[in-house]
Amino acid sequence: MYYRLQDHLALRGWKGIPYGIIDTRTGGTAFLDAAAFQAVSFCDGNTHFASPLILPAHREVKDKLLAAGIIRECAAGEGLADWQKYRLSPGRYAASVHWSITGRCNLRCRHCYMSAPQAKYGELTTDECLSIIDQMAAANIGRVSLTGGEPLVRDDFWQLVDAIRDRQIVITQIYTNGVLVTDDLLSGLKARGIQCEFSLSFDCVDCHDWMRGVPGAEQAAIEAIRRARREGFAVSIETALHKGNLHKLKGTYELLKDWGVCRWKTSPAVNVGNWAQEGGQYDLSLDELYEVYLSLITRHYRDKAPLGLMLGGFYHCSQGSADYSIPVSRFDGTEQALRQTACRSCRINPYIMADGRLLPCIPITGTYIEDKMPSLLTTSIAAALTDSEYFRVIDTRLEEICRTNPACTDCEHLLRCGMGCRAAALYDTGRYDGIDAATCHIFKNGYEEKIKNARS
Repeated sequence: MYYRLQDHLALRGWKGIPYGIIDTRTGGTAFLDAAAFQAVSFCDGNTHFASPLILPAHREVKDKLLAAGIIRECAAGEGLADWQKYRLSPGRYAASVHWSITGRCNLRCRHCYMSAPQAKYGELTTDECLSIIDQMAAANIGRVSLTGGEPLVRDDFWQLVDAIRDRQIVITQIYTNGVLVTDDLLSGLKARGIQCEFSLSFDCVDCHDWMRGVPGAEQAAIEAIRRARREGFAVSIETALHKGNLHKLKGTYELLKDWGVCRWKTSPAVNVGNWAQEGGQYDLSLDELYEVYLSLITRHYRDKAPLGLMLGGFYHCSQGSADYSIPVSRFDGTEQALRQTACRSCRINPYIMADGRLLPCIPITGTYIEDKMPSLLTTSIAAALTDSEYFRVIDTRLEEICRTNPACTDCEHLLRCGMGCRAAALYDTGRYDGIDAATCHIFKNGYEEKIKNARS
């Protein structure tokens, strides 16, 4: 008649969402109502379920929790570990954090958004990074992905990994160019029980070295993919597109299938950081990009989606799925859309820059928004998520953006498009509340129907 929370679960809460359970194996969160949370709180290994404190409703919920594998029977006194006990964050909920643990890199990429070859943003000290990890724990962050620059160049990489792991935060992904993905690295992760996904940059077959600025970078990336897959790690690929590699998209797709890649994300290189120095000479028009995308969609569909495919905001299909979505087609066409936030992802998946500032997303790096964002060296993640210029930016509603763009007011697509990506609008107009031209192009040129036809 004694029950306790399963060993991998922890009770958590946030401002406005006080009742939740985090799964420390995946970093995922389940939210409960007050009655269910009260029942699960009694499952502490010390409360007998014949106690007068336990109401019939609690017993009914207990049975459901037991059936769902959230709790288990236990001996009296088999209490929860300290880290499993309820912890309420003073901040708003965030599911995960994407963290540049360094602004340094061992390659010289032409398109680097943060000018890592010049180490523009530097990197924080070990103690400063450990403080940020403590802030993640205090904010009840369940997941973190590590990027750079190149995250594997830090001498204290394992110290940071161990600190994250010790606080029951799940490392879901490591973003890397692959040069430092060695057998020792993979063995070190496996010894710690970390089976994260490697997200590797690969800018198309026979084009990668040019983009990355170092001879042999392509072969190093290929070897890293094979090594990680051989050791059982999932591998995803991110590709920056331009005039010099668009024609290699289909051939690269065939190779990624053969290598056992789980997901492929592509997007055109954008004019921030180092790529701005190219002066637009390699930029793609939307039509030439989308027409190649349509051809790739047809092949991917006929192959029955052997890997996940994310073509910017144009198209998304999960691995093995018969279904697809158009990411920029976000809403159902009702007025309720205008009351939604401009970007839901930014609200729950913030980005920490190499210098410690909290940004809504990576692509906003290098824009005027960057200078307004709070530093985690002087404030906390929980505070920044709740009351800061960061929160005011991510809480922007579509109706606010609509008021500043008269061209959108009478557009027939307004209540479905969500006005596109805010980072893309920044690139196009120099304004966070501007118009995203790529999203407009999809709707106004019939690409929804063209995507449907490409899958027929």
